[in-house]
Amino acid sequence: VLSLLSHTFMWGVGAPHTSALTVDAASTPGMQFFLGRIVDDPGAGYYPLIALFRLSPITTVFLPIGVAAVLLGRKGGYAQRVPRLVVGLGLAYIVFFVLMLTFGAKKLESYILPVFPMLDIVAGVGLAASIAWLVGVWQRAGAQPISPFVSHALAVAGILAVSFLWLRLQPYYSTYFNTLAGGAELASKIFVFGGGEGLDLAADYLNQKPGAENLVVSSAYPNHVFRYHFEGEAWPLSQGSWNGLWLLGDYVVSYFSYAQRDLPSAEVVSFLERLEPEYVARINGVDYARVYEVPSLVSRDMPPISHPARVNLDGTVRFLGYDLEADRVTSGDEIDLTLYWQAASPLETDYSVFLRLINGAYDVWGSQDGPPVGGAMPTRVWQDGMVV
Repeated sequence: VLSLLSHTFMWGVGAPHTSALTVDAASTPGMQFFLGRIVDDPGAGYYPLIALFRLSPITTVFLPIGVAAVLLGRKGGYAQRVPRLVVGLGLAYIVFFVLMLTFGAKKLESYILPVFPMLDIVAGVGLAASIAWLVGVWQRAGAQPISPFVSHALAVAGILAVSFLWLRLQPYYSTYFNTLAGGAELASKIFVFGGGEGLDLAADYLNQKPGAENLVVSSAYPNHVFRYHFEGEAWPLSQGSWNGLWLLGDYVVSYFSYAQRDLPSAEVVSFLERLEPEYVARINGVDYARVYEVPSLVSRDMPPISHPARVNLDGTVRFLGYDLEADRVTSGDEIDLTLYWQAASPLETDYSVFLRLINGAYDVWGSQDGPPVGGAMPTRVWQDGMVV
């Protein structure tokens, strides 16, 4: 019963997940993350591995003992009071249920929830059998007999002590992962990580800012989690195929599970990771959400430019100049270069920028190609006069 209660805390009360993943791209084929990479189908190993990471340490230890005690225990022993047929059917149910789930390409950890009651019951048998065995060893050693009340009270105390591992995380119980399997740090490298936990903390941070009710913030899970907590206006990170909607807001909140799956795009994820977050929502050692002030990448006014230029490209785009952080660089260093563009007329084509670092002999020492702002502000959405 205590083990079942522990899974109730770890799953049911860990509320931010709700149904956020099931209505998001996380639940669609091609946008799933397993063993450190984006996959269409995590495969047969997904559910056994996620079950291991979602077990409590108590269940992890006593589950195999319960199976062994029932199936291999001596006749008349404590565990034999539980009919082998009952446990056998329970284990068959677990195998059959997981097998049926495995056939589908769409896989979520919440789908495996129904197997945990049976796993906990078998683990409970193992715990009870272990208590009976320890009491027998104690008594055969000639020590003072131990009453069932005392032995079971000690077991309850042990379970409650271990339960502190996830109770300390309240109200984010679902951020606990099996310590014996490697904990949250290892799990974050294996599974899609997070269904909204920490977004409330990010919203609380932004709510403390003056005029928070007038702020526009783009966030992961904007409708299903973030908007419930934020006093201002919540936007998604993208609109249709355009991944630059967040550039029009005041702040952007990135999320761990989005970054794992390169959402809304790999370029946006890479761009945000180069920025310094203003606030980090860390739970159980994992940075679930990060708050960034949106940099000034779009303007109607002419910004100050350290190296101005006026180059008209076919009457559609003007190259206004650039800022260069340093004019000398050594091998292995990075160069921070900001290019300034202006739409001279509405554009219907998505242009790319090609950069080359060359020496006096025109040897190419470095290059970087791609759409402006890492694809977040494609030229087809530039408005007449807009400076990017």
